Amino acid sequence: MPSRLARWSLLRTRRSLKELHSLLASFPNELLLEILDFMDDKSLHLMAAVSRRFYYLATQSLLSRYDISSSLTSVTLTSPAALRALRIAMTLSSGGLKALSYADATPSSIPQDVRRIDTVLRRFITGPTRLDEIYLDFGKNLLERPIGWTLAGLLPKLLAKICGHSKVGLFVAATGLFTSTPKAMLMWNPYTRERYFKTTMHDGSRQWVPAIRSIKSLHITYPVCTTLAPEQPWTMVVVNGPEIETLLLSIRLSTQEWAAILSAITLPNLREVGIWAESISSEISTVFLNRHRITTLKYMSPRAVFLRLAPPLALPQLRHLTALSHYVVHIFTLRDSATLFPLLSHIDVFPDAKFHEALRLLALHGPLQRVGLWFLVDDIDPAAWPVFPHVDTLALNNCDVGAARLPALLAHAFPALQRLDVNHSFPKAASSTPGQNSEIWAKKAELVKRIARVNPGVLGFSIDKEFFAPP
Repeated sequence: MPSRLARWSLLRTRRSLKELHSLLASFPNELLLEILDFMDDKSLHLMAAVSRRFYYLATQSLLSRYDISSSLTSVTLTSPAALRALRIAMTLSSGGLKALSYADATPSSIPQDVRRIDTVLRRFITGPTRLDEIYLDFGKNLLERPIGWTLAGLLPKLLAKICGHSKVGLFVAATGLFTSTPKAMLMWNPYTRERYFKTTMHDGSRQWVPAIRSIKSLHITYPVCTTLAPEQPWTMVVVNGPEIETLLLSIRLSTQEWAAILSAITLPNLREVGIWAESISSEISTVFLNRHRITTLKYMSPRAVFLRLAPPLALPQLRHLTALSHYVVHIFTLRDSATLFPLLSHIDVFPDAKFHEALRLLALHGPLQRVGLWFLVDDIDPAAWPVFPHVDTLALNNCDVGAARLPALLAHAFPALQRLDVNHSFPKAASSTPGQNSEIWAKKAELVKRIARVNPGVLGFSIDKEFFAPP
């Protein structure tokens, strides 16, 4: 039981606080703002909880301290203290704020930074007034080895939480993308060293996707894919967006899902794209590719959907194209390829039913200098081939180089040929059989002699990365 002295002291303290509150409440706002400017952040946080009037005044002091305007739609912050100040200022209203960029100029320990971000982002991501865009730059790799147990437990929770109330998170990381539910991301393993891992997609299927092996920045966008889920749109999370230069599209999704996903993705430094997914139509891929400065394109979908009204593919920076023949026919037919692809000088072609039609179109492409052919068989008819007047480098990959008419074909179709590369067309001899090695080397030398007789302009032969000079 407290003594009379203790009760008297407590009563005096309460009366002093009430008198102080009454005294402060009688001050005009201008004077209160001057007083609040002398308080530290922690005191201002406490003052914001006194009343609505003091909340307004304290948050005004906090925002002005970190040069944050409540009328802006986009804010850039450089310290955890500024991030906490903005969170308190958004407790009652977010105003017109739509985008937040945060980069800690003086990062301390990684677990402490992740805890702070996890706490303050709760208001921005899972609150009733959610921001449309958040960019986090950690200034270091959160997955840099060694990863402690504390951080390994915090990161999966952070990736799950930034999805907010969305049932699906679209993650773009490393060289690919995948979909996931927040619950599934809680099981993500930060310790993985593999390039790919198997994850549960939004539709319940388990697929192999590129692993997240580095986290330096997170770009969170909401809402995306609204055509798929109008009432509960997805959240897109781009991991290390400025570093993504290659994107491989191979996971199993529907055409509608690919259309919604690719319309939401824009990567500033994307240069190489590989397409294997059969459900990506030409219209979907063309709109996505035309939005980026692509230099290398690999289109390997065996049953691509081509739409008649699809816009033309126009990639002025494209230098290397690898594709099945039907895709080459699609993007070159009735179009000025030299205008659409002025820098395209290297093309690798995989044969299918439209192989010869693709060759005729490629022979008309003026900038073409290097050609790669795959899986040529022994029924080679030189008369059926067009002439490639400017091609000086040819690569034959997995081809029947023993065909009798191959030298005649090269002399007819490639009159400007100076270098011939032959890859994966000879069996690999075991190191324990030197006689077999000599036999294979002799076959390679014989191939060089056969081609050099009718192609005197060839200056060098490379067979399985082994150089042969002209005889």
